[in-house]
Amino acid sequence: MEQAGALFIQQANNQFSRKEQPAFDADKLSNDADAIFFDANADGLPDLYVCSGGYGDLVANDPRLQDRLYLNDGKGNFTKSPNALPVMNTSTACVRVADANGDGRPDLFVGGRVVPGRYPETPKSFLLINDGRGKFTDQTAQLAPMLSTLGMVTDAAWVDLNTDHKPELVIVGEWMPLTVLALGSGGKLSDQTSTFFEKEYRGWWNKLLVDDLNGDGRPDLVVGNQGLNTQCRASDKEPAELIYKDFDNNGKVDPILCLYVQGKSYPHATRMNCSTNSVCFATNSPIMTVIRMRPWPMSLLKPSSKDRIN
Repeated sequence: MEQAGALFIQQANNQFSRKEQPAFDADKLSNDADAIFFDANADGLPDLYVCSGGYGDLVANDPRLQDRLYLNDGKGNFTKSPNALPVMNTSTACVRVADANGDGRPDLFVGGRVVPGRYPETPKSFLLINDGRGKFTDQTAQLAPMLSTLGMVTDAAWVDLNTDHKPELVIVGEWMPLTVLALGSGGKLSDQTSTFFEKEYRGWWNKLLVDDLNGDGRPDLVVGNQGLNTQCRASDKEPAELIYKDFDNNGKVDPILCLYVQGKSYPHATRMNCSTNSVCFATNSPIMTVIRMRPWPMSLLKPSSKDRIN
């Protein structure tokens, strides 16, 4: 926090020099979580979209969580476009560019990472449609309503999985299954995960890479998970579970991670967690939410001849 992003321009001698950007400095209170260059306003110049993320010192709907679009003047000077984006005070994790509605203009998927102070409640993710002049409207409700409750997104990629010349949106996240959304008419997205995956792959996914690893002309996926260098262990029969609600009615979410030990699921908490945030379980309390997860250290997923990924 309180450290502005920086732009380094390569010189003729191959060295990089920092180019001052007052617009970046003005937004130093926001935490830059991800960024991408693309031509937002069809002037032939790369513009810059920056995701605003964070958790610890923020609250839900904090104005510092507003994402930003900076327009390029062609000389490497960037100016924030204040009205380019809708209000989206969400802690976001990633932004990915594709022409979602087939009008030849770059649109955006923006993945919501977390609700500050409310882990593990689901943040909203967004589908932003470009008017061709660099102004984006939130059309999530009309074209992709499932993005409002998708989960805690960590990474995503637009990639044509079935060679129909339209990219699918592959999304991964924390406590989430690998998810594939397919584009239909007018840019509407539908969940087609079962078309491509023969079973559910749920985990603490944190990274997604796409490449043709075996040279067969089809995209393969490498998906990074929590790994094994941790006290947390889970399997199909003994999944990790996260139980959460406001147990003590203080207005805050109380998440309780449960892991299996010798065949039984127990709360997994440090001594400090137990002493500073103890909760009381009541049989007449409202229904609790339970999330289950079965992790793999890393998955290499390859398409078969029928477009399913094994």
